[in-house]
Parts: sequence; structure tokens; C-alpha cells
Amino acid sequence: MTRSDYDNAVFYRHHPNGDISILFSHVDDLTLISNETSRIRMLKDKIGAQVEYTDGGEINWLLGVEIKRDRTKHTIMMRQFSYLETILTRYGFKDARPTNTPMDPHLRLSIEQCPTTNDEIAEMSK
Repeated sequence: MTRSDYDNAVFYRHHPNGDISILFSHVDDLTLISNETSRIRMLKDKIGAQVEYTDGGEINWLLGVEIKRDRTKHTIMMRQFSYLETILTRYGFKDARPTNTPMDPHLRLSIEQCPTTNDEIAEMSK
């Protein structure tokens, strides 16, 4: 597998038939992804030959992100509802109610409306 140039904890392999396998590592957790189940099994076998591990099955959570897969619709949903609840509670907004946007959502803005003078820029920064 090749280490990602962008994240040292991500490894990938492009297979000759176009399949791809990706391995994410975080502390002592590994996440294996591939568009071919047999490739995941092969990776698990190779890892198992080196170290003992526990297979958590299909992924439901990854680094605080809930993951739900609907195979019939071919969709994957990712959300951070638990994190949002924690932040709202921490900062006293747990019981806050949503409000409408204070601006007309259909209003079209253009570059011509941007401030051009120092006074206009100062006014906008208030």
C-alpha cells in the first residue's frame, strides 16, 4: 500500500482492475475501505498474520462521526449529531430554539454592492 502524501495515517492501493483499497489508522483503530469485499478480507488476513485484533464489523462511528449506510439506496450518511449536542449543552444552548434567517434568503448580492470607500468599509465592519 502507498502512504498518502496528505495524511500519514492513510494508506491506499489502486488495483489493476480499477478497484481501490484504503486503510485509515487512528491511534489503535484501523478502518478498511474497499469497493470489493474480498480485498477487505485480504487486508484483514494480512493484518491478522502480524498482530491480534478485534473486528468491529461494519463501521457505524469514525472519529466522532456517525456513519449510516443504506445499501438499497446506495447512500452513505455522515453526521455529528452527538458532537453538536455536546457543544450546545456545554455553551448553554441545549434548549435554544431555531430562528429564521434575519435576511431574505432570496436576496441576490453582487460585486457592485461591495463597499468601495474607507468610510463604507468602516461602516460595514461595525
